[in-house]
Amino acid sequence: MKRILVLVLMMILLAGCQKVPPAAPPAPPEQKEPVVELPVKKPEQESKPAVTPETEQPPVSMPETEVDPTPVTPPAQVLVPEVDWCAVAAEAYTDVTEREQFLVLVKEPDGAFTELPVIRGVNDWNVYGLEHSFEQFNWFAAVEENWQAQESLRRMSFYAPGEISFSFCQGGDVVKITTPEETTYLRAVNPEPEADVFTTDLYSLLDMVPEDAYSVGIWSTPVDGALEPEAAAAALLDTVVANYRSVPDWVSWKPVEVKAVGSEVFDVYRGTPEQFCFDLGISVKIEDPMTPEAIYWQAGSGLGEPDAEGFYGWGRQVLVEKNEEGSWVMTDWGTGGYTVNPVKPVEMPQLNWLVELFCLTEGFTHDHVVPYLLLELSDEEIATLPALLDQLTEREARELCATLGSHLRENDSWRWSIDLLKPLLGDYGIYLGA
Repeated sequence: MKRILVLVLMMILLAGCQKVPPAAPPAPPEQKEPVVELPVKKPEQESKPAVTPETEQPPVSMPETEVDPTPVTPPAQVLVPEVDWCAVAAEAYTDVTEREQFLVLVKEPDGAFTELPVIRGVNDWNVYGLEHSFEQFNWFAAVEENWQAQESLRRMSFYAPGEISFSFCQGGDVVKITTPEETTYLRAVNPEPEADVFTTDLYSLLDMVPEDAYSVGIWSTPVDGALEPEAAAAALLDTVVANYRSVPDWVSWKPVEVKAVGSEVFDVYRGTPEQFCFDLGISVKIEDPMTPEAIYWQAGSGLGEPDAEGFYGWGRQVLVEKNEEGSWVMTDWGTGGYTVNPVKPVEMPQLNWLVELFCLTEGFTHDHVVPYLLLELSDEEIATLPALLDQLTEREARELCATLGSHLRENDSWRWSIDLLKPLLGDYGIYLGA
C-alpha cells in the first residue's frame, strides 16, 4: 500500500514540473486605407433553355453487336490508265498526212492566210516520219481557254476538209485536234528548247512541211513549150525570180530581194518527151547568212561572196521536160551533176540505143556520156557498130566517130586507143582523127 502511494506522489510531482509557454501578445490593429465603393451593375443572369423531355431521358443502352472474327476484304480499286497524249497527237498527225492529198493553212494574226495542197509524190518528201519526233516534247491535256490565249500567234493547220484537222501555233505550245465527233486540246512542251535551235516548239518542227511544199511551187511554173531551150530557160529563170519575190512572210527563208543573173543550156534531148538541162543563176539578199533560217540558201554549194550591194550569188542546175500539155516544166534541180534523162526502151539493144541517143542529143550527153558508154561495150558489140553507122547520114556517122576519137585523146581508156579501135570501124575508122 505504501509503495502505491509513493508512486502516485511521484507522478503528481512530475506533472507539475512541465512549463507552459506564455500566451502571445495581441497583434496591433491593421491600418486599412479607406475604400471608396463604386456602384456595381449586377450582371443579368442568363436564362437557360428549358430542357426538353427528350434531353432529360436517360440514355438508351444499345445491345452489344457481336464482332465477326472473319477479316473483311476491301473492294478492289479501279485504276484509270494514264492517257498517252503523245500517241494521241502522233495518231492525229498521221491520220491527216497519210492521204493522197491534204491541205496546209497558215493564218496570220491579222487574218491573212495561205493555203497549200500537199500531194503525195509531188511535194510531200519531208512529211512522213515527223511524228516520231513528237517524243522529244512533254505532252499534257489542255483546255479551250489555253488555245484561245494564243489568238495573237501565227496558226498553222494540217487538215482534210470535213474529216480531221491538226492545228498549232508559232511560239505556243497548245495543239488543237478536231474531228466531226470531238475537239481535243493538248500541250506540247519542249523541256530543253535551247538544246536544238531548229526545234524549239512543235511549230518549228512541222513548218518545214509547208515551207518545202511552197519551195516546190516556186520551181513548178510552166512556160510555153513552143520556145527553144535557150529561150525557155530564160523564161523559167524569170518565173523563179518572180516567185521568190512573192514568198509570204511566214516562210522562214524568205529573201529580202532577188535578182536574175542568167541561164545557160548545157544538155538537150530531142526525143520524146523533149528535155534539156540548164544552169540557173540568181543573186539574193538575206538578212543574215549565219542564222538557222539561212540554211535554205547555204545548203549544197551555198552562197557566194556578197557584192557591194549585199547580194549573194546562188545557182542551181535544172532538168526541164515537156509535159503532157506540151509546156516546158522544171522536173528536178540541184547543185550539179545533171544531164538529160531519157528512158531506154526495154527491147532495144544497148548499142542501138546509144547510137540513137547520140543523134537525138546536143551538149554534155552528146559529147561525153554517149562516147564513154560506147567504149564500155564489148569487142563483139563494137564490131557491129559499122552496120549501124551505115543507117545514119554521112554527117551523123562522121560526127559520131570524130567524137569517139576526141574522147580517146582527152581521156584515158583502160581498153581502147585510136589504133585499136580504128580496125573495128572499117571505112569509118578514118573519122576518128577528124
